[in-house]
Amino acid sequence: MLVAIAVASTVIVLALASCGDEENVSPAVQRALPTVQGTLLAHLCDPLDPTTGQPMSSRRRAQREMKALLSALAATPEARVQTLRMTDNGDVREELTVRRLADRHRAGLDEIVQTVDGAAEDCAREAAEHLRIALKNS
Repeated sequence: MLVAIAVASTVIVLALASCGDEENVSPAVQRALPTVQGTLLAHLCDPLDPTTGQPMSSRRRAQREMKALLSALAATPEARVQTLRMTDNGDVREELTVRRLADRHRAGLDEIVQTVDGAAEDCAREAAEHLRIALKNS
């Protein structure tokens, strides 16, 4: 009887511990991720600065966010992240897994390609393919 209670207690403790491992992303990761759903690919492909030929600040930020998203997807795909989804009726806050956030950004491609063409469209399609592969491997 005592052995059964000890085993049951151990199972409960292990279950609670494993739930905590994937609960939420760290605050640093939360700040690094692209938390406005479906917008990453648009900014990732912003034009270069016409004067310097360098990526504009929004593009550099999106590049950092993409890197953070791919890293989080590989490391903790089931961890939860606080996000924002823009709708016609206002902004909606949602808690998603990192995997679901990546999928929402990938799914945003359809909207993005309607607003860009040429190099920006190619860029968005390539980024979406990177997300598709990362999602498949997560």
